[in-house]
Amino acid sequence: MSITNRIAKTVLTGGIVTGLTLSSVQATELNLASFVPANHHLQKNVWEPLAKQLVEATDGSLVLNIYPAGQLGSGGTEQYKRVVRGVADIVHGLPGYTSSHFPKTLLIELPGVPESDEQGTGGLWNAMPLLEDEYARVKPLAVFTSESAILMLRDKEVRTPADLDGMKIRVPSSNVGKAIEAWGGTPVSMPITEVYSAAQTGVIDGALLGGSTLNSFKLHEVFDHYTVGVPSTTSVVFQLMNRDSYENLTDAEQAAIDKYTGYEMSKKSSQSYRDQHEEGMATIREADKNIVELTLEETAAFRKLSQSAIKETVNELESEGIDNAKKIVELMGQPYQRDAATSKGAQ
Repeated sequence: MSITNRIAKTVLTGGIVTGLTLSSVQATELNLASFVPANHHLQKNVWEPLAKQLVEATDGSLVLNIYPAGQLGSGGTEQYKRVVRGVADIVHGLPGYTSSHFPKTLLIELPGVPESDEQGTGGLWNAMPLLEDEYARVKPLAVFTSESAILMLRDKEVRTPADLDGMKIRVPSSNVGKAIEAWGGTPVSMPITEVYSAAQTGVIDGALLGGSTLNSFKLHEVFDHYTVGVPSTTSVVFQLMNRDSYENLTDAEQAAIDKYTGYEMSKKSSQSYRDQHEEGMATIREADKNIVELTLEETAAFRKLSQSAIKETVNELESEGIDNAKKIVELMGQPYQRDAATSKGAQ
């Protein structure tokens, strides 16, 4: 059951919403559950502006409350369950934490499927009509790719796949894990919130992550070597809404949600990650960390091995009855075309 509350209240414009006047309205509260801290860039750049937009668009009848840092339940791995069960109306999470629910969506995380991190979000929305069954129990407000990942290592630099032999590398999903295996490393799955401790104690030797995590999770403190230029692999991130929470809204409130979410919110969120990536890279440059920029030839050695991971995953999905896996991969690698993503697919 959804926790959406429709209550008579006075909308006080401090905290998450600014620049509005006081008014007494019959207001609906939506609760957004996040496992990242309150200073995370998405809260500042996406969720707080969304809260303001929703209040303004509905004359104060729709209020978004943001609960960061696991206040509605700890652990990023439980976010999908929380939104399906109505523990929260909206959640921020990663499909890679519940890979079995999103095998088609996670195809975009395979190295080389997206042309680049800039193209990846559009590729996801190209394929959205073919992914909609994975979102049947929720309404996706934003589904997007983060920045391209780099290899972060504790004790030694990596220039070739052979350098990864015997190394335990944290990955965000099983698909990225297949790439690490193809490159010669051992994938270790864990939430981002556990990476700092795992690296500090030697549980992992490195991680395949975007630079946005360097400042957000202080990973520059535990990794000394960074390899830039491995084949493009990104993490899929989403904000999902409980279906009942959405359907219980008035037509005007649903229209406001639809107006400010979807592909445009996905693009904005993805850009926020890329901006943070640049800030993270600046941090490690200032700290004089060892940054390895792969040559085209060195990148090609990783890319050649990545092809086996893509083929293996597509064959697995097709053997399980997902006969359009190849088509999904094709769409995910193309620039976004609005005609390719129907409104039905985006819902």
